[in-house]
This record gives sequence, structure tokens and C-alpha cells, in this order.
Amino acid sequence: MINKTEEKIMDTALIIFAKKGYLGAKTKIIAEEAGFSEMTLFRKFQTKKNLYDRVMEKNQKKVFNEYQSLFIEKQYENLDDFLSNLINSIELLIENNFEYIIISMHEGPEQSSSGDINNYMIKELGNYIGRQDILKDSMVDFDIFAFNLITFLYFVIADKKQGKLFKDHDDVINKFISYSTRCID
Repeated sequence: MINKTEEKIMDTALIIFAKKGYLGAKTKIIAEEAGFSEMTLFRKFQTKKNLYDRVMEKNQKKVFNEYQSLFIEKQYENLDDFLSNLINSIELLIENNFEYIIISMHEGPEQSSSGDINNYMIKELGNYIGRQDILKDSMVDFDIFAFNLITFLYFVIADKKQGKLFKDHDDVINKFISYSTRCID
């Protein structure tokens, strides 16, 4: 069971690991920003690697559970409804877990014991899309479509957080849904 001190340190560490990377994140800064001494951090986690592994493990479980909840076997009346629901749900998941996703994409296996969430997400999404009755006659490679969808949403959300390229992120996503529907039909 994680106590409140560990929780606060882990939440702060997630943000700092996402901003600075494993090597750039300093335990002293993590502890200070969490409101604790570096000694408290080391008493709770012993090493920076243990802290990192615990942060990644906790967030991996959270993302896996949220991701699996997206794949409810429901019949959709049309492709546009299916894609709108799916894309908006994945957008929310990525946005709510953006720091973890950044870390999992940028940190190598030498730092991470969290596994390869990127391949998992693409494969599971591709399988889910392929099971839809409204797509049974489609000639689309569902894994490639899943890869494009996740990549697109990652960049839109990254831009939303940085505010650099798109003025209306919802409009960009709606255009992507419309374009995808036309391409698949």
C-alpha cells in the first residue's frame, strides 16, 4: 500500500521524469518539489532507479486498465460514430496520462521496467478495430491505422500542451475523424 508521502513523491517524480528524463531528473529537486527532504525520498525508495520503477509500474497499471476499458464490445450503427467515440476516448486517455506516455516513448529499456506499452497499445487497438462488424469488409491494415491514430493524437495533445501549431485542437481531431471515415469507406 502506498502512503501519502510516497504518493506525493511519485506524482512529482512522474512530472519531473517526463520533463527532464531519467538522467536529467535530480532526486533533490523531486523531493523539494514534493515538499520533502531528499533523505525522506531515499528512506521511502532507497534509490532513484527504485523510485523510477515504482512510478512507471504504478502508471503502467493505470494506463493498461484505462486502455482496456475502451474496448467495450458494442455495435455501432456507422463508422463515423465508432471512430468519433474511439478517437475521443483515446484522446482523453493520452491527455490524462501524457507524462507517463512521454516517458515510455523516450526512455530506453535500460531505465524502464515498465515494458513496451507503445507496441501493446497499437496491437490491442488494431485488434479491437478489426473486430468491428462495420469494418469486416475493409481492406485497411488495422495495426497501421492504430499506429497512425495514436501517433496523430499524441502530436495533437503535445501541441495542445505547448500551444504552438494548432489553434483549434477539437477541429483538427474532427477533421481527422472525417478524413479517416472517408478513407475507410
